[in-house]
Amino acid sequence: MKYVVGMDPSTTKFGIACGGERDPRPRSFVWKLPGADEHQFDRTLSIAFTSAYELLMATKATDAFIEAPIIISDRSAHTMVALMQLCGAVRAAATRAGCRVHMVASSTVRKHFIQAGNLKSVEAKRAVMRRCELLGYEITDDNSADACAVWNYGISLVCPKWSPQGTPLFAGART
Repeated sequence: MKYVVGMDPSTTKFGIACGGERDPRPRSFVWKLPGADEHQFDRTLSIAFTSAYELLMATKATDAFIEAPIIISDRSAHTMVALMQLCGAVRAAATRAGCRVHMVASSTVRKHFIQAGNLKSVEAKRAVMRRCELLGYEITDDNSADACAVWNYGISLVCPKWSPQGTPLFAGART
């Protein structure tokens, strides 16, 4: 049986969503990590690696879909390097756990999930959260919502016959 874990890596709030081919929706949660401060970052990487490895082994995940870091001009070089290292640590954990690893662009995931891959960050996060709510995904914040979108993209690729539960015909309509 196929089991997919979707990840939205962050050095402080790391979104996770997981579920199998028979699940109508993922389970999602957020890991709170120490951050990218130079005095704590090694601990952040260690926690992320260990937690990802243990989760992937416990769930017997077959595939790990990891959102790749986005290069944004207003991000510092330190932040970019930290995000790349974090993704590397999680990728290594997934490989060690025997998963197929898929690095995915957020624009590709959003195009799949909300049919728009080029929205500004705040607008895109709102749209992703709204779509999660329409699908009945239990989310705690934008990090778990992004992880659910990554999971939805991943499960759709790994299990082409899988489909989400339909949204109500007039969901969100105002009378």
